[in-house]
Amino acid sequence: MAQEAVGDTRKVVDRLYRTGKETRDELQKGIEAVKEDMQKSMEDIKDEVRKLAGVAAAVATNIGGALMEHQGPGAAHTVYTQRR
Repeated sequence: MAQEAVGDTRKVVDRLYRTGKETRDELQKGIEAVKEDMQKSMEDIKDEVRKLAGVAAAVATNIGGALMEHQGPGAAHTVYTQRR
């Protein structure tokens, strides 16, 4: 009877260990998947920011070419007017 109880206890402990290990492995897989998704999202965001920076630079260049700067002596600010 005591040997049977020890055997049953070992089986239970083994099942709990395997269940814990399986749970840990599943959690690790989930963490890796989330990590990969986040890295891909960050790369996509970086690409979009680069595109926006390019557009902003192009717009600034176009605005700079279309406007003339007027700044009088001692002026505290610059006034832009459209070129004709």
